[in-house]
Amino acid sequence: LKEPGIGYKSFRDSMLATGRLVPVPGLGGDAFYISSAGNSAALYVLKGKQLLLVTVDGVNFTKAQNESAEQTLATAILPRL
Repeated sequence: LKEPGIGYKSFRDSMLATGRLVPVPGLGGDAFYISSAGNSAALYVLKGKQLLLVTVDGVNFTKAQNESAEQTLATAILPRL
């Protein structure tokens, strides 16, 4: 959890340009996955002036299972911010 800072928009735009950014509608003000190699992905959620980063790399999880777990955690955390 951190402040997005001035680099947030350029980071988001550069990831969008690479095709690695996958939007997640309905979760915070701005939410997206950044896909990595293998079964990993990182979930970024902007809420107000806070940027939440959630990553899950479950043993033998598929990418979909990791992403689902990340979304579940973010959904539980966001109301507390």
